[in-house]
Amino acid sequence: MSAPTLTKKQIQQTIRKGNSRPVVKTALSSPYNIQWPTVQEDVQEEILQRLLSTLKSLDIARPKSRKKKKKNKTEETEKDTAMPVAIETLRNRKQLLFGVNQVTRGLEKDEVRLVISCRSAQPVIITRHLIGLAALRKCPAICVSSLNKSVSKVMNMTSAVAIGFKRSIKCPKHRFISISDISYKIIRN
Repeated sequence: MSAPTLTKKQIQQTIRKGNSRPVVKTALSSPYNIQWPTVQEDVQEEILQRLLSTLKSLDIARPKSRKKKKKNKTEETEKDTAMPVAIETLRNRKQLLFGVNQVTRGLEKDEVRLVISCRSAQPVIITRHLIGLAALRKCPAICVSSLNKSVSKVMNMTSAVAIGFKRSIKCPKHRFISISDISYKIIRN
């Protein structure tokens, strides 16, 4: 006795029917409808220009090449004289968080004073959670168009979709105070 086989017509009918169970997809949704605050174009440009000028003046961009070179005696003496500048640059850089992951971690630890995100980030879901986290931590957050392009050029980075400004307890005079003041005024209005 041989095993029963299906005809071609029966095979096609089973393929067409597919799985008769209904497909259920679970998704979490927030009961809150939190949206990015609307910012006028001229104000966005002002924030972006102040941010870029501050970043350029502090000279905290990443070095363009990371290749190791052979050390000479003259380079070692130059490094000794440039050490205080490097320490100051490192302090300035530690006050900033670049990228969605760093900003998210900073918001979760409640270390962020201000969040600036890129409106043109693709896909949009990358930055969507930042507004909810910022609202949860009572941290102001704004969305600026073309942030990624301009900041990544200045900072020698491939991408800078979100920037977070840390709260500085040790240094009361915050280096990015002009940017945060403008952002606070926008969010309050």
